[in-house]
Parts: sequence; C-alpha cells; structure tokens
Amino acid sequence: MMLVTPPQQIVQAAADAGDWLVLRGLGQRFGGRTVLRDIDLGLRQGEVVCLVGPSGCGKSTLLRLIAGVDRPQTGSITLNGATLCGEGVFVEPEDRAIGLMFQDYALFPHLSVAQNIMFGLRGLPKAQAQALCNEVIARLGIGSLAERHPHMLSGGEQQRVALARALAPRPRVMLMDEPFSNLDKTLRDGIRDETLALLRDLGTTTLIVTHDPEEALSAGNRVALMRAGTIVQCGDAAEIYDRPTSAYAAEFFGECNRFDAVCRGGRAETALGSFAAPGQAEGAPLRVLVRPHAIALHNSTTTTTTETGGATTRIGDAGADAVVIAVSLMGEIEQITLRLAGSPVPLRVRSTERRAARAGIRVNLSVNPAGIFVFPAVE
Repeated sequence: MMLVTPPQQIVQAAADAGDWLVLRGLGQRFGGRTVLRDIDLGLRQGEVVCLVGPSGCGKSTLLRLIAGVDRPQTGSITLNGATLCGEGVFVEPEDRAIGLMFQDYALFPHLSVAQNIMFGLRGLPKAQAQALCNEVIARLGIGSLAERHPHMLSGGEQQRVALARALAPRPRVMLMDEPFSNLDKTLRDGIRDETLALLRDLGTTTLIVTHDPEEALSAGNRVALMRAGTIVQCGDAAEIYDRPTSAYAAEFFGECNRFDAVCRGGRAETALGSFAAPGQAEGAPLRVLVRPHAIALHNSTTTTTTETGGATTRIGDAGADAVVIAVSLMGEIEQITLRLAGSPVPLRVRSTERRAARAGIRVNLSVNPAGIFVFPAVE
C-alpha cells in the first residue's frame, strides 16, 4: 500500500554532480502569468528523459528555454559545466550544440530532403557538410528519399527526415517536442523504438516532451512529471508508477477507482474496506485510490480481512459485496464494472484473465495492497 509522502520527503528532480545538462531554478512568465517556476532537473550524458504532463503545463516552454529560443527570467542552464544562460550569460541557440525537433517537423516545403538536412549544416565547409549529410542519411536509411520534397513523404518518412536534420550537426543534446504524436498508432511504436535505439547508440542526451503516460513510461530512462509549471515527481518508470507521491501522479499514469474518506483511528474507511493511513490527523479528509488491476473477483462467500506484507487483502461480504453491472472486452484487457455496496460510483476492475462474470451476479473482492494509495484529499 502506498501512503502519503510527507512534504520533506518529496522526490527531488535536482541535478547530481555528474549530470551533463543541468537546469536550476528556471522560471518564466508571459503577460503576468507564471508558466514555469523553480524548475530543477539534471540529465546524465547519454540519458533519455521523458518530460510528461497535460497540455499547457509548460513542457514546450521548457524546451524553448533549453534550446535558447527564449530567455528564462530566473534560473540557469549549464551543459557539461559551461553556462548557457544565467548570471549575465546567454549563449545564442546556434552556439549551444543543442538539436530541437518540432512536433510538426517544420520541414521546408521548397527544399528536397537532402537540402533540408544540409540547411542545419550551413556555415560548415561544403565538403564537411556533405559528408555529415551523407552519414546521417545512411544511418537512418533514407537514401531513396534524398531528392524528394516533404509533400511527397509519408508521416513516418517526414519524421525520419526531421530527425536526420536535427542529428546531422551532431548535437550534444537532443530536444524532441511530441515527436511521435502525428504518426498513426500502427507506425508510432516501431518508429519510436527505432529512434530511441539510434539516439542511445549515438550516446545523445535526449529530452522528449510527451503528453502520453504510456509513452513516457516506456521510452525514457527516467520520467519527469509536470503540473502547472513545475516538476512534481521525477524517477524511473517503476518508481513513478508504483510509488506516486501525489494523487495527481497516481491518476496521471493510470486510471484509479477513487474513494473519499476521513481518517479515524489512523485508518481510511471506504466502501471497499478499511485501509491504513499512518501520519494523518484524526478527522482529516483523505483520498484513497485503487488501481483497477489490483482488484480480484471471487464467488460471494464470507471471508476474513488481512493486511500483512504484500499479500492480497481479502474483503468479506460486509462492506465489499458487489454486483456486476457490465463486462467489456478491451483487446487483451477485460474490464468489469461493478456496483459496490455503499458507493454511488461504479467500481472498475481490469485483468488479462477472462472471468466467468456476467451482469447481475454477486461477487466478493480482494485487493492487492500494492495497488492502493492513500493521500490527503487536498494537495
């Protein structure tokens, strides 16, 4: 069971001494509105970090500050120990050796694929630019596209060209703003895997912006979750999914059944059962979240309640008797919707197993404590 994290134990995203790209105290306001505040984040060399959060939380603004497209009003950015901005220093975008790949790819429609890639190499001797262009074209396997123009390319081909253009100058850091969101689902996973494999092979430190929780969890070495202009939790996928530090984080990375409760004697009493709530003040309003896959169904028989170790918590007829409302097949997942005694909100259960459940039958429930999270009702 996950319990609320005291304020002094909130997960820090701040940089370590060995980090390659370091953001400290970054803040930005537009028209009197705070867009970013107190952003601390460090990326190790060669690491892939996913920056995730809902639209409007400041993800793209943060990328623009790192790239040098905009200047932060507070804070600093350093790369390999050199200051890019802060304390009277501001390095122009073209001198940062940071690549930026936009969501819409931003290819020049009047230029061929080869010319688009060469555009990012202007300023270099022609022979060197041509060699770098040829190298990245070969690396991405887009030689057959070199003389085509963007309107002649599929979405996946445009994505590869945009990546080639960004990688050709051999940036020390790659910033990618929703790079796979324009692709069909059938293409997205494969192209994402290919892109990440290439970036890791090249040892390119990468920050990927996404609004997709599943993509964030699967793509990055670490995940930084944003909310309203600040980073609220940062960690590897298992840490951020299994040990969320807030109700916001728990619900962002997976649907949850929500119960409102009041702390009585160190416990949260809900229609699903009674759960430990240590550290909470007597009478404090609580929010209990239970992941749908943490609940199992059993025949309706009287059982006893246990809460030991990581074992399944069995809840008997009293307080957790439920009636099946509907059964829906969602591909490999089966979702069962239940009416739980004492709760006005339907309960959702999900599993890869096929249950012999049907509408109208009565069941008992058991809950895996690892899928239960208890937080203050107000964060």
